[in-house]
Amino acid sequence: MKKISTYLIVAVAAGVLLTGIWVYEKYIKAPDTSNLTFTAERKDIRETVKARGEVVSQKDFDLQFPVSGTVSSVYVKEGDVVPAGTPLAKLDTRELELSLDKLLSHAAAKDVAVAEASVVNARAASDAASKALLSSLNDGYFRADDVVRGKMDALFTNPRTVPVFNYQVGANSFDLKNAVETERQRLETDLTNFKNGLAAASSGTLSDLSAVDSVAHDTLNLTVTFLQNLAAITNDTASLASYKETISAARTSINAAITNLTTADGAFSTAKTNLDLAVKTLDLKRAAVESEDADIGIARDKIAKSTLYAPIASRVTKVWLERQEAAQPGINAVSLSAVGYKLQSDISELDIGKITAGSNGNEVTIELDAFPGRSFKGRVVSVDPQPVLKDTDKYYRTNVFFEGGGTDGVEIRSGMSADLKILAEFHKNVVVIPEIAMFKSGGQAFVNVETDKGPVETKITTGISDGENIEVLSGLEGGETLIISS
Repeated sequence: MKKISTYLIVAVAAGVLLTGIWVYEKYIKAPDTSNLTFTAERKDIRETVKARGEVVSQKDFDLQFPVSGTVSSVYVKEGDVVPAGTPLAKLDTRELELSLDKLLSHAAAKDVAVAEASVVNARAASDAASKALLSSLNDGYFRADDVVRGKMDALFTNPRTVPVFNYQVGANSFDLKNAVETERQRLETDLTNFKNGLAAASSGTLSDLSAVDSVAHDTLNLTVTFLQNLAAITNDTASLASYKETISAARTSINAAITNLTTADGAFSTAKTNLDLAVKTLDLKRAAVESEDADIGIARDKIAKSTLYAPIASRVTKVWLERQEAAQPGINAVSLSAVGYKLQSDISELDIGKITAGSNGNEVTIELDAFPGRSFKGRVVSVDPQPVLKDTDKYYRTNVFFEGGGTDGVEIRSGMSADLKILAEFHKNVVVIPEIAMFKSGGQAFVNVETDKGPVETKITTGISDGENIEVLSGLEGGETLIISS
């Protein structure tokens, strides 16, 4: 009985202790507010396609040229045993090489230099024409202001507010009197707008002179009409005969201003058109350089693909093409037979675009289940053209050969399983961060960068990933400390 009571006391005490711990952890203990930090580093990163594969016996395989052309050389004959990397046949690349030499002369780049000089000259001419036009506009304003306000205002009472013609006119000139009063009132507004437009243009706040140019023409043309009507009044009013010479000189001055402004307008328009044309020509030349660079890459790629190499150590079983025969993608050029084993792996259609087959096929790291801790080098040699369906998903059977046919003395058997790491891309000395340091918002990628003022949310663009780390193309330079709230 005593023993049972002791057990009961121990059980109750344990329960109280556990309850206390639970209450402390849930309600009393302060939450952990520490942050995880990572450093954006510059290092190499490899994007790989990971897959499972199975060892099978090697069979004969056919090689085809990936580009069209005429066979210029065949380096092997049937029965030859060739090591990996041996050139087997080559297409005629003379035209490609001539084209590449021409492209490498960078004629388009030279054209860009000429076009850039033309833009500089056209911009200088446009600036000069703009200054000349501004000078003509100023001259027009001063002439109009001098004629209207300086000379003709003596004929009016309140000329700048409610103009009234000071002289009695005959019945034939009554309508002309009303006209010049209205015109003088309009001219006050036009001259004010003219002056304000010139001030804006001179201070650089008006990027286009067309607005003030239009006001200038309206003002000068109205001044011409105003002076014509005043001249008609003086012809009909004897008391104004002394003003005839003044009005005549004023009309000559305004007509000269209109002529000068029209000439400046034409020069400015021509210079602006020439500048626009020069800029468009430069854009075209720069686009030609980009096209030229692309053509250089295409030519080099075709030249590289014009030689067929043995992807692995093998025996030549058939040479299908002879010199001067036409080769095309899809037509067998050389057939090889390899002794030993290869691996077959079904790659998802989501990743198959990262796979390249042939003598320049992707490098593969092979880890056989039967030999833990050891790895072997391989290369993708071919990909079956037809997909394999697995539960409606599409996969493409990919053949991987051991690099150089070597397996380091290990006895490989058919049916062995392996993990394959197929190298898709390799970027050297780039900014790399852990993927967990990145978060996305609105389709954009961001990180929190530690600063003296606290974490700063920074937008980044990303490149390839190795599954744990990701390349940063922009937004970080390397060395930044990234913060992740725990």
